[in-house]
Amino acid sequence: MSQKLTGRIGGKLSGFDLNLAWQDEQLSGRIGGKIGGMDLRLKRSGSEVSGRIGGLIGGHDIKGIVKHESIDIRLGGGFVGATAAVKVEPTSATGRLGGKSFGFDLTLTKNSNAIEGRFGGGTLGMDVSLSTDMPFEISIIAALVAGWLTVIASNK
Repeated sequence: MSQKLTGRIGGKLSGFDLNLAWQDEQLSGRIGGKIGGMDLRLKRSGSEVSGRIGGLIGGHDIKGIVKHESIDIRLGGGFVGATAAVKVEPTSATGRLGGKSFGFDLTLTKNSNAIEGRFGGGTLGMDVSLSTDMPFEISIIAALVAGWLTVIASNK
């Protein structure tokens, strides 16, 4: 039986809805709506994760290392992409998506089946509001991908 993740990253006009499922070490579903969204496919094998957001054309690769205490992941390629490093604790996660000059700090808190938090600061930040029963570290990856897509969409 699959575990679900639903919720939203960002505001009503500049964010993305998440509707994902986790089953047999695979994450799949959609980030965003029917028109502006992208399909996500991610597979976990031991501590390695790999997958893709979007299609063959216009999509982005995802590769990284996931442990219970940390996530190091690359979203996109060498030219267009971002690296994320996240410290994971049982009920919280903190880290950064992007570099020192251009990037967003991430703070998430898990409370039962809810994950709340924020990417970035005051004006340019994005709220995170998720409901899930899947592993916390996999939920964090979903939030990272959606947050990164929100940044890409706002820069087009």
